[in-house]
Amino acid sequence: MVTRKEKREMEKEVNYLFELLKTQNHFFKNLNKLLKDVDDPRHQSYITYDTEVKPALPH
Repeated sequence: MVTRKEKREMEKEVNYLFELLKTQNHFFKNLNKLLKDVDDPRHQSYITYDTEVKPALPH
């Protein structure tokens, strides 16, 4: 049985962003392409940021 203290120590070592990206890559390999293909109905002059997001996944 793992104690609460041991569990807290183990959770400190987990990189949750990396785990999320691994899950996304496993179940939704083409999610970025699907999102990129969504039409943005807003006027382009109102958009002040780039919609292209490329998460870095270690291979």
